[in-house]
Amino acid sequence: MSKFEDRYKKLNKEQKEAVDNIDGPMLVVAGPGSGKTELLSLRVANILQKTDVFPNNILCLTFTEAAATNMRTRLSSIIGQDAYRVAIHTFHSFGSEIINQNPEYFYQGAIYNPVDDLAQVKIIEEILESLKHNSLLKSYNPEQGYTYMKDILERIKNLKEALAPDEFLEITLENKSFFQNSKDIINKYFSQTISKKKLPKFKKIIDELEEIEFKKRKNRIRLKNVKESLISNLNEIIEKSIEEEKTNYLSEWKKNYTINNKEKKRILKDFHQIEKQIELAKIYKEYQKKLKEKGYYDFSDMLSDTIQALEKNSELKYNIAEKYLYILVDEFQDTNNIQNRLLDNIIDIEENKSVPNILAVGDDDQAIYKFQGANVKNIINFIEKYKDLRLVVLK
Repeated sequence: MSKFEDRYKKLNKEQKEAVDNIDGPMLVVAGPGSGKTELLSLRVANILQKTDVFPNNILCLTFTEAAATNMRTRLSSIIGQDAYRVAIHTFHSFGSEIINQNPEYFYQGAIYNPVDDLAQVKIIEEILESLKHNSLLKSYNPEQGYTYMKDILERIKNLKEALAPDEFLEITLENKSFFQNSKDIINKYFSQTISKKKLPKFKKIIDELEEIEFKKRKNRIRLKNVKESLISNLNEIIEKSIEEEKTNYLSEWKKNYTINNKEKKRILKDFHQIEKQIELAKIYKEYQKKLKEKGYYDFSDMLSDTIQALEKNSELKYNIAEKYLYILVDEFQDTNNIQNRLLDNIIDIEENKSVPNILAVGDDDQAIYKFQGANVKNIINFIEKYKDLRLVVLK
């Protein structure tokens, strides 16, 4: 390990801390040019040096094949051929690996082929043709074909990064129930012009919305429901309006989130689209069914099918969790819901009595602690999930 020692000496204090502390959860915030690839490679080498684990007990996950190749090349320059025994994958190739190594848990052992664009379009056409003539998504143009075809395919692609068909349908139906039960409340408070005199009364809307019953989800969906999101958002606006004695915040909220229906009653804008969402959920479910019937899978199925199998088969989950004793995740700020669910399943926090050995590297290309957009949720959730984690900020 002389190569390891030579390169380890060149690390700064923070990098050494991340390489040395191999046990337990750790979050590394890494800005550009902070040497995170070198850190990841040296950390893997250090795990092999300090422990009795085999190279294939270490899992490294990244986002692109180029990044995975770069990591393996860097690692091989330190530890030689053992670098090719370390499990270095993109999330999708890792899902594919689990499917290929455990065929008895997938597709009843049948062989499936990747679906191409033309086959996708034909499947959606079949589904749309079978819908009733008054279907909201069956709009057809003699020259352009089905009007919503492109949107449906794009939405299904995005949904697969977060939810299985049954999960999306479950969430959509629970949202419909909430919208239905909240419409009179929304209309009562937002049907008239908002004045300063009425501002204190808006506090009561939160209590009334809170009282709406929400059916408990059957599936393991770790997403805020529409009731929680709406109340959180609206409560913040109401507090700000009362504190500053201004009506413009609530007026803007009314404009952005509500609309008049046919009866000229004020309802949430999303309620206006909920039937389309339900149809989309049913199309998504039928699309997945037809894919399997025709012997196809698409790129996103590698992850969603893997998660479904892990959550349904405790033996498979246990074997995967037992195999990977150390996990390293690069570009953690870019992970989506379905990738995080895959991580949760292979770590299995609920069943795992010991503290998991996981390193997440979050790369912020703006400034430390200023992760952009929704990605900040990944960092916050990681900190909340692992209470005793180490936090290292690379300069």
